[in-house]
Amino acid sequence: PEAPAVSRGAAVEWTSGALYKDASRQALEPGKSRKFHVAVTSNDSKYVQWQMRVMYYWYKKRKAEQGPDGDMGGFTRVLHSGRPDHLMDEIP
Repeated sequence: PEAPAVSRGAAVEWTSGALYKDASRQALEPGKSRKFHVAVTSNDSKYVQWQMRVMYYWYKKRKAEQGPDGDMGGFTRVLHSGRPDHLMDEIP
């Protein structure tokens, strides 16, 4: 019989690849920080555009509160409708 894949529980040392169970794996050089990059997919529907505006508003607010040494990195909106929308200049 084939062994079951381990996908949850104490045997899993990772979650999303950014948070580690073992804190020693997070060690960075002094003065450096690990940033989170937000990536979202989007299309040109009105409802999704509204969601993107709300999400980007809160991203910018939290990033500003944390300052340059905070955990917030970049923000990328992946537009998969196949054509430009009117938010391209507003949301990266």
